[in-house]
Amino acid sequence: AQESSLAAEYPLILSAVLAAADEHRQAQRLGAAGELLRQALEVWPKSSAIAARLPRTSQAVTAEMRQYADRLMELGLMEYRAGRLESAIAFWQQTLAIDAAHPGARRALDTASLQLKNLQSLK
Repeated sequence: AQESSLAAEYPLILSAVLAAADEHRQAQRLGAAGELLRQALEVWPKSSAIAARLPRTSQAVTAEMRQYADRLMELGLMEYRAGRLESAIAFWQQTLAIDAAHPGARRALDTASLQLKNLQSLK
């Protein structure tokens, strides 16, 4: 009922959020893009009539969001392998902000955080 009262505005607002996510992606800000997509999915319309007026399906948005999370995970691994723990941690935090259940990101974040803490305690 609440969705139908916003039937005209709902697709416009979500389309604007998706467009903002696209702008972030184009600027290589995958964390921000992914978070916007996650937020859009949280309020995705249940009404198929309203959802049909959106530029993408929820499945396409979900796949795109996961792609960003996977890329951030990879970037974190590259930073980790280069010994840049703080940067790796930042990438993995972004990964989890997009996809809290991302496979491996929590373990990688915990491991790198512990290593960084241990290194800092040696100073």
